[in-house]
Amino acid sequence: PRYVEADPHTGGAQAVAEAWRNLSAIGARGLAITNNLNFGNPEKPDIMAQ
Repeated sequence: PRYVEADPHTGGAQAVAEAWRNLSAIGARGLAITNNLNFGNPEKPDIMAQ
């Protein structure tokens, strides 16, 4: 959560990378990644990164 709050783009990438590493660690294979993420309104800076 701290990474995402500090830098949403990099924090999101780190979350995906961690999930992928967790799958790989148990021998699973990732099937897909989605880009359907919901973010706060970019016109309201105080809630944009929520």
